[in-house]
Amino acid sequence: MRDSRWRSVLRIRQWCAVSCASLVLMGPTAAHASGDRCGWLDLSSAGAKENEVLLQDGEQNWRIDRNAGRWPVIRQSDMYPNTTPSEVYSGVHNEDYLTCACMVFESVEYSHVSKISHARLVPIARCLNDKKLWQPTD
Repeated sequence: MRDSRWRSVLRIRQWCAVSCASLVLMGPTAAHASGDRCGWLDLSSAGAKENEVLLQDGEQNWRIDRNAGRWPVIRQSDMYPNTTPSEVYSGVHNEDYLTCACMVFESVEYSHVSKISHARLVPIARCLNDKKLWQPTD
């Protein structure tokens, strides 16, 4: 009788340890992937990888694959002129412009986004008035 109780206790401890470890490993990925991320969407030609755009929110720069999902239609009137080159932004086209956007990420590994579930443009004033965001120079 005593041996079977100890086996049960050991199994419960193992189960708890595995469960806690899996929650710890899954936690950061889920935290980065959840919620609306709003910030400057950079479409400039100043950066590194051709197949990525950059979204800079208040926390970090997110490298987003151009094939990650449906993108909103971006018109010239949605853009903010960026006349100063910046080394932290990646390029997509030969345009030096920024726009303000919000996105919901589905698949994130560190700061690389390979899938978005939703993307929308928001008024430029939202990004210009957000004190947590990097601000372009005039």
